[in-house]
Amino acid sequence: MTTDLTRTDVPTDTRNIDADRELIKAIAMDIGKDVVAYVEVMYPKAIEATSSTFKLSLRNCVYNEIMGALEVIDADEIRTRLEERKKFRRQWTKAYRDLRKKDGGSAAAEEQAPRPFPILYPTRPPTGAPLSIPWSLIAPHRPQAQINHGQTLESLAERGGLAPCELLAVLEDRPHRRMHLEDAIRQIRALCDAFELGAAAERAKLETVE
Repeated sequence: MTTDLTRTDVPTDTRNIDADRELIKAIAMDIGKDVVAYVEVMYPKAIEATSSTFKLSLRNCVYNEIMGALEVIDADEIRTRLEERKKFRRQWTKAYRDLRKKDGGSAAAEEQAPRPFPILYPTRPPTGAPLSIPWSLIAPHRPQAQINHGQTLESLAERGGLAPCELLAVLEDRPHRRMHLEDAIRQIRALCDAFELGAAAERAKLETVE
């Protein structure tokens, strides 16, 4: 027996459509929460300085963008929407950079000379071994640092940082385990190189947007 896929007299199961939409709404809200969590980790001081409704507004903004995009089905309208977003992104990026230049405050200084996270060696560091890593490289791994060491990144930095094998465990979001010092240093250096390449690519992308 074959199924006629051209039949039009088969009733649409609106329950499935409603269920799919509810799932998409839940996913959209979850993505909004992820964005808020990321911003909280990367910019904790900025979040602390904002009003209590900022995080809710940010989450709702992401949610509304996703749900609004679902209503756009016309190809021309999609292209128009993307062009509008590109134009807005350029304007926002330029305004942000202009503000940084005019401000000259701690945020701009922090961007020019980011605070490093120190690497703690039990004795004299091996020749050529890194003494620190970019703070923004370890910042997203705050939860793992708390799990492994029961301290914040700031507290760990104040006491001298982490040993290479401890630092590598945090960067890889896993429990600490013993390993050869040379292996840990080599892997940390590789992570730093990859991070710097990614940062350079992001800077180049922002410059092309302007």
